Amino acid sequence: MRVVYLDNNATTRTAPEVVEVLLPYFSDYYGNPSSMHSFGGQLAKPVQQARAEQIQARGGDPFREFSVPQAVIKFRQGFGRLIRSRDDRGAVLILDRRVTTKGYGKIFLRSLPETALVRGDSGEMFEKMAAFFAGAKS
Repeated sequence: MRVVYLDNNATTRTAPEVVEVLLPYFSDYYGNPSSMHSFGGQLAKPVQQARAEQIQARGGDPFREFSVPQAVIKFRQGFGRLIRSRDDRGAVLILDRRVTTKGYGKIFLRSLPETALVRGDSGEMFEKMAAFFAGAKS
């Protein structure tokens, strides 16, 4: 038998039980878990579950240490797709009350570039947005 060793800086052999669990992900489920399409996206769930279990096993809080940071990254990416330069103008409506009612909501707001935050009921918000897009100061 010919041995081929490709050095990936591994210092130990992978445990057989780990290989057994991972094997389907090299043959049956081989999509990219970071992709946007459903085939790859279905693979993100076991990866996320494993990360959450690892955090919990060491006594951490998977929600605060994994879920919130991942959500903040996606939140910033969405904002960044709207506002790409200092000359761009746009408005982002955040309709999820948790951004202002939950402690972790501040993490979302602090993740944004310096910008005006405006709060109010729907009538006030639409008036302020109309003024903003008309060029008037609100």
